[in-house]
Amino acid sequence: MGSSVALGQPGEMTGQIKGQNQGAPPIVVGLDGSESAAAALRWAADRAARSRQPVHVLHVYDAGPARRIRSRAMRQAIESHARARATEWINGALHDANGSKISLEVAEGNPNRVLPWMSRRADVLVLGAPRDNRVRRILGSSVARTCSWRASCPVVLVPAVPGPPAADSAGASSLPGDRS
Repeated sequence: MGSSVALGQPGEMTGQIKGQNQGAPPIVVGLDGSESAAAALRWAADRAARSRQPVHVLHVYDAGPARRIRSRAMRQAIESHARARATEWINGALHDANGSKISLEVAEGNPNRVLPWMSRRADVLVLGAPRDNRVRRILGSSVARTCSWRASCPVVLVPAVPGPPAADSAGASSLPGDRS
């Protein structure tokens, strides 16, 4: 694949990513494996290619409540699996990174806490937009909502499929508010 993924260690984002515009803060992308997160990553890579900014992909995983009783080897295995999945998602989303260097960080925790914290050093935080359905519109995505409120930088929400809504199998429009 054409994308370049530099597999960094957790907590590595202490400065700029090598080979990029050293004066520019990174574009931070939250990655969860969804179609909208893949679209967010493509959007960020395109912006990074134009602005010569680094892209820092952050995959936050929750390994359950028993973290303290797990052995170090088990925690490392869980993190390694999360890193492998995130790398696969990046390679699937970016067939060509347009010359952008992409770094990856995986972190165990709650995305509602980790993503806003990582936004402190970011130029922009890019997330996949919640799916468009009535329940999501009413309740909203807790991660998107929390990051919008708490991030220290602008937050960009990218939908899974940009452009006009697609028609469903019966040919009816899927525009918000339409009744079938």
